[in-house]
Amino acid sequence: MKLILLLVFFSLHTCFTLEIGQSKIGGPTGPINRCVGPHTLPGAACRAMIKRYTFDAKKGCVEFTFGGCRPAPNNFETLDECRKACIAR
Repeated sequence: MKLILLLVFFSLHTCFTLEIGQSKIGGPTGPINRCVGPHTLPGAACRAMIKRYTFDAKKGCVEFTFGGCRPAPNNFETLDECRKACIAR
């Protein structure tokens, strides 16, 4: 029983630590890594129509319609958040 509790605690701690690290600008994913790649991870399409922003190397921060599922790091809630993370100061 103690082993099971220890494993559950360790698993939750690991998941929580990874989630926090990925959500911080400048964390392990960092501003550079966060600004490359897709804005949504692969999988079935969701149907929400949420205005979001993604960084495009040629166009800068651009608006797109987010379906609501599986956001990738290059998926920002605001234009300002995208600009702060991805456009060189």
